[in-house]
Amino acid sequence: MVNSRVSDHTSSPFRKPILALGFVVLLAWAIRLYRLDAQSFQLEEAYARYIAGLSPAETLYWSSRDVVPPLHSYLLALWLPLAGSGEFSARFLSVWMGTLAVAVVMRMGKELHSSGAGLLAGVLAAVLPYYVWYSQYARIYMPQALFGLLATLCLIRALRRPERRRRWVGVALFDALMLYTQVTGGFLIAFHALVVLVSGLVARRRERWISGMTSLAVAAALWLPWVVYAWPFLGENAGYWPGRLEWSVVAMGTLRGILTGEVMEGAAVTAAFAAWGSAMLVSLAALIDRRRLKTALFLMAHLSVPVVLLAVLFQNIPKFSPRYMILAAPPFVLLPAMGLATLFQRAGRRRTIYRVLGGLMLVALVTSAGLGLNNLFFNSAYAHADFRTAARLVREQMQPDEAVAIVPGFIFPVWGFYFGPGEWIPLPDDPILNLNHVLHYKNTIGPLNRYLAGRSGVWLVEWEAYVIDPTELVGTLLDQLGTELPVVQQPAGIRLRHYRLRSERLPLPSKPMVSPPVSSALTQALDLQGCVLPENVPGDRLLTLACYWQARQVLPNLSISFRLLDTAGSEWGRADSAISGAYLPPEHWPLDEPVLGRYTLRPLPGIPPGDFYQLQLILYGMDKISYGKVSLGLVTISRPAAPFTETLASQAAPLRLGGLMLEGARISPEAAPPDSTVQVEAIWRVVEPFQEPQLRLADASEAFALLPKLDATSAWQVGDQYRTISRLPISPHAQGGLTTIWAASGDMAIPIGTVNVEVTRAFSLPAGIPALDYRLGDLIGLAGAKLDIERPAAGESVTATLYWQAHTFIERPYTVFVHLFGPDGRLYRQADAWPQAGRHPTTHWLPGEVIGDRYRLELPADAPSGAYQVFAGMYDLDTLVRLPATDAQGEPVPDNAIPIGSFEIP
Repeated sequence: MVNSRVSDHTSSPFRKPILALGFVVLLAWAIRLYRLDAQSFQLEEAYARYIAGLSPAETLYWSSRDVVPPLHSYLLALWLPLAGSGEFSARFLSVWMGTLAVAVVMRMGKELHSSGAGLLAGVLAAVLPYYVWYSQYARIYMPQALFGLLATLCLIRALRRPERRRRWVGVALFDALMLYTQVTGGFLIAFHALVVLVSGLVARRRERWISGMTSLAVAAALWLPWVVYAWPFLGENAGYWPGRLEWSVVAMGTLRGILTGEVMEGAAVTAAFAAWGSAMLVSLAALIDRRRLKTALFLMAHLSVPVVLLAVLFQNIPKFSPRYMILAAPPFVLLPAMGLATLFQRAGRRRTIYRVLGGLMLVALVTSAGLGLNNLFFNSAYAHADFRTAARLVREQMQPDEAVAIVPGFIFPVWGFYFGPGEWIPLPDDPILNLNHVLHYKNTIGPLNRYLAGRSGVWLVEWEAYVIDPTELVGTLLDQLGTELPVVQQPAGIRLRHYRLRSERLPLPSKPMVSPPVSSALTQALDLQGCVLPENVPGDRLLTLACYWQARQVLPNLSISFRLLDTAGSEWGRADSAISGAYLPPEHWPLDEPVLGRYTLRPLPGIPPGDFYQLQLILYGMDKISYGKVSLGLVTISRPAAPFTETLASQAAPLRLGGLMLEGARISPEAAPPDSTVQVEAIWRVVEPFQEPQLRLADASEAFALLPKLDATSAWQVGDQYRTISRLPISPHAQGGLTTIWAASGDMAIPIGTVNVEVTRAFSLPAGIPALDYRLGDLIGLAGAKLDIERPAAGESVTATLYWQAHTFIERPYTVFVHLFGPDGRLYRQADAWPQAGRHPTTHWLPGEVIGDRYRLELPADAPSGAYQVFAGMYDLDTLVRLPATDAQGEPVPDNAIPIGSFEIP
């Protein structure tokens, strides 16, 4: 499967390969040493250093329970006593291995293609940010990459001379070392097995297959003792929630991670994909053109086999990082290098063109890598979490009677390294990540009560706390126990919070300290125990609510709509979120235990201060169906910390109303029926003292305050600017048409907008309508009626238009009935509705008003011939009692059903 080596020195521009190779190795060495200790240890590095300091038996135990073989830990255990325990010393071992990896890549390029290709592959590997990152990382990944490269190089050479057993011994040795570094080495073993199998079949050389499979079997056998030891720990690994790992995440994550080193964004990522992708395609085309299909297939399999195996075998482990694919990285530098070498080695008249093209491609690749290295070394946006600075800041500022809580607790190796021994507590106290120990109220209050007793304050150190504290429980509890103080400097990747504790609030009770909801109508599987309401919130600050839920059975995904309303029902802010945050779905809640949900919203800018605001929660599922509504207590909104200056698209020019300036107003909706409300939104600026303003419609005598509470505007001061949202009712007896909305203060009034009241009133019968004289009690008369009965036939329709007349104001909405009786006395059709299809109920009518009311009755297809009669009347829908009907002489109408007219079907 692998071509024999071909030398192209005669046309190669690389005249002195030894000097060039030495330069590349020195370049890789220098880049990897540069700023080696500039950043603090990361958790994985500190963890590796921690277990390397244990006894050999303890090192084996601690590494194996994390399902990581112990070789790297043992290497660190040998190295650190010689080199020192700091960042530079611990990472120096990875620098060595990263530099040797570059040298091995060069040798692989030479074996697979040419000396020029090997040199170019070394250059690309030396500057690739992905390799540089992990060469400066005191963890397993670069040792694993080096052993994998050495095993693959030995395999390439062994397949050419299978009779040389020491090469097969090298394959077995380095594959075993790779497996003892990380379990994902098994993916490269699978690739090696595929190469041996295909090579033996193609070459028809049985010794290749036997020798190759024997060496791989030896490597697996050497690894077997650790597998037997570590197997019981496999079921204890609880570092991820159940779920699926999509193959697209693995494929795209591998490409992006290796090509960008995860230190690029936006256009730089696109440029990196374009440069490296183009170079790899050119290389594949060149290899095929030069009849090196086996080499091309070898490199593509080297890349794809580990990726495919991880995607398939880990599909039920939803946890991925590009560092898991470091064994698949060599083709990303070998393929472009071979393409470039082919261009540089071209002979003939177009040699210069090919070399210029190759030079441009090389510049593009190195430039892309350079951008990544610049971000890696100098761009703070890509800096590691700075535990070193965090520990220094806490040490410098904490008081003798204060303590430290670290969340999550498994960061203790890195925190302990920098902070040293002292008063700190891990929450939870787990040596490694365990998602079965997510922090909830019940398992958190005990450690906090014991640790904080007698303390005046506490520092909370959080790093990716969402994993173990997905609902921010610790911070919420500390908010209840004391006052959060400002922390001016925040180190990269770490959140520092400082609290001054109140001794009278300790210890925390066995159940959350909450205010019960005012009203609650929720699903039977879920209880709301109560909420911690904010006491006083400035109008320009986030409003935060902490609620405790309790599930009696496993719940589906649920969401919360958190709303801020005033007592008049106007909405001043809303925010939707998952019921317990983005990182803790209800299916992972412990049953019958309090689970925190935190909700925040930002009030509408310009919200006026007052104590007339209330909080509301609406629970709904993925289908958007509401599961219930919870009304909570009142909350006070205080004056904003910064002045409100927002403008509003106005329906009115700025107007002066006493001591107020109306900066803008908006009426919604612009048209509304009687007995509805319109929302009047306005922005007011206080220019001098003023009297309480009110709103009213032009044809209404009653006025309404701007805000739900009387004299709420008395808190406004000169220079303030606020928004008001008022709900102005339209009288059911409004005259209709375009109506002005007025604002009044003292003896002054200004128009602030208009609303079209959607009603047209008439006080006489339309011309040509036959008059009738029926009465429904003392309230309503039937002044006229009309039947459209031209050429009626079975299957067609008849329209009855009734003209009611109100004799007085009517307090109840009565329902109209229209009945169609056939020649056999049978009821064939009926229509029941409020007048005008509900748009103009009887409660809206004015005395003397005439209301046209139309009903359509479809004749049945099998209607018999003969005379049909139409009757109408009204009834009370609550009691189903008809209004008493009388004729012009005051005689009762039978069944209180007024005859409207009749027609015949021939």
